[in-house]
Amino acid sequence: MNTLTQTIAISKETVAEMPIVDCPVGITVVDTPELARVALRELTRARVVGFDTETRPSFHRGRIHGVALMQLSTDDHCFLFRINKLGISEHLRRFLEDPEIIKIGLSVHDDFSVMRRLVDDIDPQGFIDLQEYVRYFHINDISLQKIYAIVFGEKISKNQRLSNWEAPELSEQQQKYAAIDAWACLHLYRTLRSGNFHPDESPYIVDRSELNPAQNNQLTAPRAAESKPEPENEKKADKPAKRKPASRTRSKEAKAAKADATAEPKAKAEKKPKTPKSPKAPKTPKDNTASAETKKTRKPRKKPTQKTQE
Repeated sequence: MNTLTQTIAISKETVAEMPIVDCPVGITVVDTPELARVALRELTRARVVGFDTETRPSFHRGRIHGVALMQLSTDDHCFLFRINKLGISEHLRRFLEDPEIIKIGLSVHDDFSVMRRLVDDIDPQGFIDLQEYVRYFHINDISLQKIYAIVFGEKISKNQRLSNWEAPELSEQQQKYAAIDAWACLHLYRTLRSGNFHPDESPYIVDRSELNPAQNNQLTAPRAAESKPEPENEKKADKPAKRKPASRTRSKEAKAAKADATAEPKAKAEKKPKTPKSPKAPKTPKDNTASAETKKTRKPRKKPTQKTQE
């Protein structure tokens, strides 16, 4: 696989033909403070969990809803925290801000923005974004459904995505959908990290030229990110070093230009001082006299020659 010209991507049509993933984990709906404390103890012991959130969809312009559901999943059990009923408690906040507990999600910065509508100073720590992580495996797609299809050959159903996540009771379909999303993030991370996915053997290798501009985005340069961990930081660090001497030379040139600009009008206005400055004045009369003498000496020579010729 030539990572400079090739990447891994899958079409919607191919995903649509795949078998649908069935929920493989147990589910607990957390809607009381007591259940929340029990769930957080279990999740803390796991140390690595899958993460996702659901928000009630808005069909009116300008209306935005807060987080309704937060899914936190271990390898065999998913806890659905009904945030619209419980809010983000102090215990849950400490869990989300604990850098020692790894949370695997997708597009997590969007989740952070929605959470900050409830707690403006929350500072989530210990998160890994799969959209960034899959770049090291040359995967171009960034949606959870396509990434899962590339790695496992199965389709995650999205039928419940636009359902009401603030309903008094979540349906069984909603619970399974929410649990699969969080569990799938964890399952993908463990598979990729263990080395069980081999990019060179993927059946979905395509040429980058075959992708449309919307697909061929900045996530299609995994090799550079892998071989040079911090190329952007290095470039940013180099730029100031290059600009400083340039700015100094420009400032010197600007000062010289200003000096010349101020000197020119002064020189024009002060023509008189130029005459006293010129010690060349005595030289010019010497030259003139010398020329005059030569002329005088030449005249008497020419006259006798003319007479002799006559």
